Amino acid sequence: MTTIAIIGPGAIGGTLAAWLALDRSHAVTLCARTPLEDLLVETPTRTLTARPRVLTDPAGAVPVDWVLVCTKTYDIDSTRPWLDRLMGEHTRVAIVQNGVEHVQLFRHLVPAERLVPVMINLPASRSAPGRIVQSGRGIIAVPAGQNGEDF
Repeated sequence: MTTIAIIGPGAIGGTLAAWLALDRSHAVTLCARTPLEDLLVETPTRTLTARPRVLTDPAGAVPVDWVLVCTKTYDIDSTRPWLDRLMGEHTRVAIVQNGVEHVQLFRHLVPAERLVPVMINLPASRSAPGRIVQSGRGIIAVPAGQNGEDF
């Protein structure tokens, strides 16, 4: 089972969490400011409901295989307490944010060789905590190489 923690379950993070939770080979944990009972994502073809584990305090976090950082760029340093607890010996961090300077912005928090810069175009909007509308298909691009392939 692949363990995945998502920091920032807004429109992008929440949508990714709901889709990932559909695959029973993934154990998804949301790292959130606000407690959530579930995620409800309305897509053009169906409604996704997911009940991932939700943490509001980094003290309850344990190392995972993958961390997806889906915060706004101005919240990068607020991810430190989460990353400190979620990072294990082989953990990789996918940075799913707008922009192109992902690695440079996170290398003071995570070794550069464990970072995966992710470009995403996902038409989604959050109406309330855990409530998201995905209005179309998304596109994800990652760099060539082992980390990108594994992601």
